[in-house]
Amino acid sequence: MRFKYGERDLLSLNNPFKALSINRSSVEQADGGGTDIIRPNRISWSAEAGDPLQSSIVMACLMWMQRKFPEAPMTMKRQNSDGADDLLSTHPMMDLIETANPWYDGTLLWMATVMDYTLDGNAYWVKVRSEAGGPVELWWVPTSTMEPRHSRKDQTVFISHYEQMVNGRKIHWNSDDVVHFRFGMDPRNPRKGMSPLKALFREIFTDNEAA
Repeated sequence: MRFKYGERDLLSLNNPFKALSINRSSVEQADGGGTDIIRPNRISWSAEAGDPLQSSIVMACLMWMQRKFPEAPMTMKRQNSDGADDLLSTHPMMDLIETANPWYDGTLLWMATVMDYTLDGNAYWVKVRSEAGGPVELWWVPTSTMEPRHSRKDQTVFISHYEQMVNGRKIHWNSDDVVHFRFGMDPRNPRKGMSPLKALFREIFTDNEAA
């Protein structure tokens, strides 16, 4: 059995990828051997899939979630002396989430949160406090700009602060001033969540190629 490209036998060439114009670095075997067009074991599917926001199949599901999640009414419960839960009709925290900040309301806040939570497994809000110390505004922070950090001096503190990168400048946020939504726990970094979507990058790539 021979593999031919035009008049050339690919198995007889020293570098068949040159004939096929295939990137050698993207398909090297995991065992360190030569290249193998049949078993591309070292392809970075996240890089090949590209920006998930540019994928029609991802965005169709994501936008459905963004539309539906804010439709659920926000509720708060308080346990009474009998151990039963009383449903609260109003609460300052509920009012704060509904109004968020002067530039967008709670619906947009939740839509952005659902987006990052789905794509990255992490989503962040930061609190703006009044002079009295109470939170008066909530702002969504893109997950690509925020990282949970720990103190090297005190190993007993799991997350000492959060570090936000803005225009090349680092902004430190106290952990009390950040709301961190996590999907599970990333074994590579237990301080962060892990998105199940990242396991589907190969399927996203093949869908993009088919399109």
